[in-house]
Amino acid sequence: MMQDNVTPPSYYKTDYWKRYSKVYDFLTRLLFTPFGGEERFRRKFVDEANIQPRDNIIDMCCGTGATTRLVAGKLKDGQVTGVDLSPDMMARAKEKVTGLPAVFQQASGDNLPFPEGTFDKAFVSYGLHEMPTPIRHEAIKQIYKVLKPGGVFNVLDYNLPQGIGGLGIRVFIRVFEGLPAYQMMQPGVLSGELKDGGFEILNRRQRLLGMFQIIQVRKPL
Repeated sequence: MMQDNVTPPSYYKTDYWKRYSKVYDFLTRLLFTPFGGEERFRRKFVDEANIQPRDNIIDMCCGTGATTRLVAGKLKDGQVTGVDLSPDMMARAKEKVTGLPAVFQQASGDNLPFPEGTFDKAFVSYGLHEMPTPIRHEAIKQIYKVLKPGGVFNVLDYNLPQGIGGLGIRVFIRVFEGLPAYQMMQPGVLSGELKDGGFEILNRRQRLLGMFQIIQVRKPL
């Protein structure tokens, strides 16, 4: 199942993501080649989430479904719902999950069309930094709403490495990703936003020389 025909918000660049969907997987694999491969890195992120076979899971900003596929592979009687604004990205995601317990829903992260307390766990991979700051804050509140009490939100995103060695990366992010993304990637900012959204911080880890952060937070019981 894949529902679409959602009117995207004004900040969202539909044509950009339509073009990008054709090369996203290739570019991601290329980026991670020096670090042992993109799937290896993402698989470890999913493995650390302690998924149970009967879990009902949401993968927000699912893109071409790399995380969705790995999550679905751990489910037996459960299901993962991939959510994204780009029907082109989700069309490629759907090809990856044939025979797996996964469905897709076109929606904006700040307006998730699910009842309160629907999901056991939530994931987002490299999606939050793409949102304007107010949209990101609302998306965090939406995930909080649709998680069951005790549900865990697993977040993977970029992080700004500090010190002189990370100067080039910081300049690149500031120029090409823009100020909202640059600000979000500052140390402690995203975990602070998650805490402000009502979550309890379970842990925050940096990976690959401080260029990435993995945060696990929980909706209180």
